[in-house]
Amino acid sequence: MKIQSLSIDVPCKSGKCVNGCPFCCSRMHTQKYNPLMLNNDTLAYGEKMFKRRLEFTKDEGCNNVILTGEIEPMQNLNFLRTFGHINWTLKNPFHWIEIQTTGFNCNESTLIVLQDAVGVSTISLSIVDPFDSELNHMTMGLPDNTMNLFGLCSLIKTLGFNLRISLNLTQLIDKYTPAQIFTQLKDELGADQVTFRKLYKGRASCPENDWIDEYGMSKGDYDDIVTYIKSNGRRLERLPFGATKYACKGLTTVVDDDCMSEADDKEELKYLILRPDCKLYTKWDLKESLLF
Repeated sequence: MKIQSLSIDVPCKSGKCVNGCPFCCSRMHTQKYNPLMLNNDTLAYGEKMFKRRLEFTKDEGCNNVILTGEIEPMQNLNFLRTFGHINWTLKNPFHWIEIQTTGFNCNESTLIVLQDAVGVSTISLSIVDPFDSELNHMTMGLPDNTMNLFGLCSLIKTLGFNLRISLNLTQLIDKYTPAQIFTQLKDELGADQVTFRKLYKGRASCPENDWIDEYGMSKGDYDDIVTYIKSNGRRLERLPFGATKYACKGLTTVVDDDCMSEADDKEELKYLILRPDCKLYTKWDLKESLLF
């Protein structure tokens, strides 16, 4: 089994995300997983099972951990610290550790915790508009105390993190050319990497699908970005889940049109998911995808 990355689903007692992203794929399904590591009665057992799954995934040759979840992972800094502690107790710990965040609860003190106690080296910042911080905050439904996008990107770079912009593709950036988008990401946000993320539409009727139908990027504009990357970038390598990585205008660039790992004809797994019940799954939207 080839596994590109391990996604860790960060739990939260409230079970409710502080963000209000209108295209959120996590709100498209309602399956719950018993959070063993949030309950004092099951904490010791949960930590034991959590460590066992980390060891299994590492033994299968996976080297990359992505701290993410169906909530904003920065809602539970204590859990992130616990992950860091357990990881360093492994005989062969993970060193390539990333976090996917909208920027909530990111400031100098919390970012230093991520760096020193958790071992994070890459901040993957999920946004919809790299030109307008206020519009980005409003569209993503971010709490008022979330740091300004430009100030946050500057701080992330100052502290020595790699900065990846995960740009969710909506009509907000239709008015900009691909060249303008790359210039903004590189020169104004200081990004090292960019993932252009095509919005995921679920199968069932839901408000998120309706929003995507109305505000998602058109196929024509999406194709323009892909064409620009292929015309102006240098092809690097094909990732196990099928996408190709490019060096384009100073940025490591990937177009992700399969964020939920829907394609089933590949021998490699894009990711495994370590859920709050401390078990491994292969799909975000299927509890029946239990692996171990």
